[in-house]
Amino acid sequence: MNRREIREQTIVQLKSSGVEIPAHLPLLEADSELSPKNGDDVAEKIAALGMVIGMGYGADHAVLIDGIESADLWPYVSPREAERLKNSSLVSDQDRIDFQWLAECVCAFAWCLDIVELNPTCSCPDNFASLTVPGNKPAEFVKNRCLRPMTEILQQADLHYCLHWHERQRRLEGLDGLVGEGIVWERRRALDWVIGVSEDWDNMPADT
Repeated sequence: MNRREIREQTIVQLKSSGVEIPAHLPLLEADSELSPKNGDDVAEKIAALGMVIGMGYGADHAVLIDGIESADLWPYVSPREAERLKNSSLVSDQDRIDFQWLAECVCAFAWCLDIVELNPTCSCPDNFASLTVPGNKPAEFVKNRCLRPMTEILQQADLHYCLHWHERQRRLEGLDGLVGEGIVWERRRALDWVIGVSEDWDNMPADT
């Protein structure tokens, strides 16, 4: 499926929810510009984020670090996240909010692994955490994970890019969005990471 066909499907899906998007929005990057991840990468990112999210809820940093080291997850922890894991005094109130928001990233990643469904018009389900990393055993979770077909992930990435534009426009116009810009953005950056838009998790492109 080419990028234009992907966009046409996005338009149909968003129209069914009452969302119209402008024709000028750019299409997804070409395959030659992307470096897609595999199932192991996504599973390990979920496991790592499970520990990072713990900082948002006041978890013991020593326990979180032990979980990361036991499963060799440091490559999937960003520089900003690692800095705060190693020095709890750096964690601000805004950091805690940001880390709690990562649950939406995990929901999108779990969808990529075909663990949960992803409804673009709703926040992640209350029980999704129990379907991802089991307790403090990330090493068990990351074994033998496979991605959905990349065409499906590209479709979801395009949909969330366009929906991000819509939610941002609604905010700028002082109007309610379909689901909320924050939710859509967290999912978009997770999906963009999977398809390989950028390796810089702390600074994923947010343009619309």
